[in-house]
Amino acid sequence: MNSFSIVFYFISLLILSYLIGKWIKKRKEKQKALAVQKAIASKSKNELLRQNTLHNFETLNNSKSINFSKTGILKNQRSISIAKLEALHRPSATFEKFGDSFDNLLQVENGLKGCGLQFADLIIGIDYSMSNRFKGERTYGNCLHSLSHTESNPYCEVLSAISNTLPEFLQNSSISVFGFADTKTKDKLTFELQPKPSSFSQVLNLYKNETKNIKLCGPTSFAPIIRQAIEIAKKNKKYQILLIITDGGVLNIEETALAMIEASNFPISIILVGVGDGPFNILRGLDDSIEARRFDNLQSVFFSQVKTKFPREYESVFTTQILMEIPKQYETIKKLKI
Repeated sequence: MNSFSIVFYFISLLILSYLIGKWIKKRKEKQKALAVQKAIASKSKNELLRQNTLHNFETLNNSKSINFSKTGILKNQRSISIAKLEALHRPSATFEKFGDSFDNLLQVENGLKGCGLQFADLIIGIDYSMSNRFKGERTYGNCLHSLSHTESNPYCEVLSAISNTLPEFLQNSSISVFGFADTKTKDKLTFELQPKPSSFSQVLNLYKNETKNIKLCGPTSFAPIIRQAIEIAKKNKKYQILLIITDGGVLNIEETALAMIEASNFPISIILVGVGDGPFNILRGLDDSIEARRFDNLQSVFFSQVKTKFPREYESVFTTQILMEIPKQYETIKKLKI
């Protein structure tokens, strides 16, 4: 056997080994997929808990869309139970997706008056997760919470824009400001920023004063701040508007989705404001895909996109968008007697 034949023989072995390895990998993936389907069909909790294949942060955020179907949720789960899994994909008989109904802030204000909304408590949730450090590199050039140079940042800009354009009856509402995902609360709890503001105009200074002493951490889940709003709604028995300002990097999607479903049993509207570079696929998925809610209780708005598209009038456009669905949500709350 000459040297050429020997080389050809070894190359053939390498190619064959590669093809065999690829076939084995595909076979394992197919078997795994079949096992998942079998677990769903039989509702075997133990089998489901073994399928713990949570994607990492970058995989979730780089995906083109987030699938909130039964298999999609299972693919990204954290040992979620059968009962919770079923709750996520079971459509509600009363759910209806709300579209945009207004073109400007004046129309929104008239819509708020028309639906009979005269007061609302405001709850603000601020995302202090570690991902804020790099999620503003393109649009801001620094950590999204940085106050070291200009004494401003995207979170400040959001609060300032709302303060300058918020309808008067909401300016002096009862306002509570909470943080989440710092070193102390992570994805389990919230903490309240003190002192409690008496008007929205005080929120910006409160954020600046407190943020300097907060250490970023994570992981990110909106479930704690949503459940905080639920507890406030239970106690006060009033209509609540929950404004969550975030870089969009949600890891615990399932618990967040379940909290949203739970919140639809209470008079709460949720507004997700994305700041920084994005991507905001998860926020869009939360907004569009969870039909197990009693009503469409969520609106998502992406601040940097609004500011780029409407540089001269971004404040009024932004506030128009965050309040866009409030009139329909409030009407639905009254109709469903929530």
